[in-house]
Amino acid sequence: MSSLRRRLLLVFLVTFILAFILILSSTRLDEAHPLSSTSLKSKLLPPSVVLLPPPPLPPPEEEYIPPYEPPLHNATHWLEPTVKNATDPYGIILERLDKEFPHGPEEDGAAHPYEALNRKNYQRIRTCLGQRSTSIFVDDEDEDNLEAVGGEVECPESVFSIALLFTNFYGYHPGTRGEDIQCTSVIESLTSLDFTFFILPGWRHDTTLLRFYSVFQNLAKVILIEDTILQACLSTEKCVQTASFPEGPPLSIFLTSSWWGYRPEKVPGHPFGNQWVMTPYQIPDHSYLGYSIERGCTKQPFIPTEERDDTAVILAKEMSYFYGYAGHSAYPHALYSLASTLTSLSFLLFAPPSSSSPAPPSLQPLGHLPQSEYALQLSKSRVLVGIGFPGSSPSPYYGLCSGVPFVNPMREHWNDTTESREEWWRKNNIFEWQGIQHGPLGLLGEPYVYTIPTTHSPTANLSSNALIPALLKAKATPIGRFIPDEMKEEAMFARVKGMMLKDWREEGRKVVKERGEGEESELIKLWLAGIHKQNDPPPEKAGPD
Repeated sequence: MSSLRRRLLLVFLVTFILAFILILSSTRLDEAHPLSSTSLKSKLLPPSVVLLPPPPLPPPEEEYIPPYEPPLHNATHWLEPTVKNATDPYGIILERLDKEFPHGPEEDGAAHPYEALNRKNYQRIRTCLGQRSTSIFVDDEDEDNLEAVGGEVECPESVFSIALLFTNFYGYHPGTRGEDIQCTSVIESLTSLDFTFFILPGWRHDTTLLRFYSVFQNLAKVILIEDTILQACLSTEKCVQTASFPEGPPLSIFLTSSWWGYRPEKVPGHPFGNQWVMTPYQIPDHSYLGYSIERGCTKQPFIPTEERDDTAVILAKEMSYFYGYAGHSAYPHALYSLASTLTSLSFLLFAPPSSSSPAPPSLQPLGHLPQSEYALQLSKSRVLVGIGFPGSSPSPYYGLCSGVPFVNPMREHWNDTTESREEWWRKNNIFEWQGIQHGPLGLLGEPYVYTIPTTHSPTANLSSNALIPALLKAKATPIGRFIPDEMKEEAMFARVKGMMLKDWREEGRKVVKERGEGEESELIKLWLAGIHKQNDPPPEKAGPD
């Protein structure tokens, strides 16, 4: 073979190898990106088809951040957060909370019965604010702390609705008074409904209340306060939001509590009117908050009638109730011995002896009992007997829950020739415990409640006293466990939820607009002036010349 032929063969082999490598590389590229090879596209697709470039990949999804909503009131000093993300209202509140209460809600170091509840609410709201915040991280230690005080960390929307309980009855003076029982029921309802609340001492409106409100601002939906404390608070310059004190809470979220309510001819219990007054019973033109006895009274097992003692419990915890504490007792003192003989019922009086107020004949003071023991003795009896005081007590409801009817003495009487019994009752006795011991129970008839006229005159015929036939009927007509619908937990939950979800700020603005008396500060001045005028003694009449 000549050298020329060898050279041509070598060139051919090299060309063939290079072509083979090129084709192989193109095929592999097409397998990874089928539409990226121009040569392959021209072989597979007709010339008239034009391929568009593939669309770009979508950017990663970003977390939605809701627009920031400023507070409804005029205070703006807190709108300058130090957190980086100004659209993070939860982070703003969380930062204020840590700054104002770095060691928890017990700012004064004073222990009180509901300290654990305050601590639990503090831990939960702090953790939930951290979960909602987009700029502040709350570590897992907070969840561990919350679990240590009783529960997992759950953050429903209700957690971000806060009630400030600013009255002495919320835990600072716990007891068995009607106000204590109502406050306990409110606390139990707020807890069950997952609302946040803090119990504040009712005598420090200028420090404690304002500190808590400065943290939570619009998350604070209501401030429950005693009517007398509100009056003292409004008499100062730093209580509610005004032009000169813009950082204060608006007057419209202050809800006062009153056990008795306010008669129509009296100055209302709130500058905006009695719709801002929370009452334990359905008093006309007030806001009915009420209370529930279901959780407490059902702890006591029901005792069948055949297993009960022939006893009647007298509703009185002090011997002074039989004397001039609130006017005369409903019955002559000599009546109890005769009534016991005629009815075969022994009277039980759980009150301590008193040298200044001796017990009526045949009554033996047995002293105060622990609440659980008193509930047991009441559930073993046949009837609960009112003697005229205390008025509108929760005790008759606990008796009904245990199957014990109530004798309800009444001094004033309905005249059926003037108006319906229900209308007369609504307008009169619900307000006046001096006229009837338990006005709210007055419309609940026999066999649950025996409302009877009172006769205190010592010269009256004792055997004809209305107490004796009432005791005989109550003994002969046993009742089962009875809880009025409005006293059940479900009804109480509905009322508390309605209170927390109502826009009290908007309602307040409506009142100011309707009255046309200028700013809220003018309403406050007029209200305080009316109270002072009402409380001032009448001027002395001039004597004869």
